[in-house]
Amino acid sequence: MKRRRSKWIPNAWPLLLTRAEVCEYLGIPPERFFEICPVPPVDLGAKVIRYHRWQILEWANAMPPSLMRYRASLVPGSGEEHKGEQ
Repeated sequence: MKRRRSKWIPNAWPLLLTRAEVCEYLGIPPERFFEICPVPPVDLGAKVIRYHRWQILEWANAMPPSLMRYRASLVPGSGEEHKGEQ
């Protein structure tokens, strides 16, 4: 049985994230990611594209307060991790 990614979040995120992992990490839908993320991907060759987690985190921490709802999932224990899930 295959585990759904949206129900499983790893304890330790890899340094290089796929687009789907970045969206899980930030708690944003993939279509929104392309609209707002300025972080360029790392091309590892052979059609393998990843995003550096530290660059994603740096960008997310620089977001203005009006976008804080997207950052809330990055702060452990903020209570926002499960907001909207009912």
